[in-house]
Amino acid sequence: MQQGQVGEVYNVGANNEHTNLDIVKTILRLMNKPESLITFVKDWPGHDQRYAINATKINQNIGWKSSLTFT
Repeated sequence: MQQGQVGEVYNVGANNEHTNLDIVKTILRLMNKPESLITFVKDWPGHDQRYAINATKINQNIGWKSSLTFT
């Protein structure tokens, strides 16, 4: 917030990839909840198979890098 330019958009990402299912399982584990709470639904037409954030701009323009990883 202190180094960015007013009106610019910066994507914040940690440059690591996980499936939605891996993320849900991690959240459940951290909350001490069973994986049986997961409900699978049918995909819909045009469903995106991958979501990704490109954090190159914030890395190059501001020098920001994540100090944490998602595990």
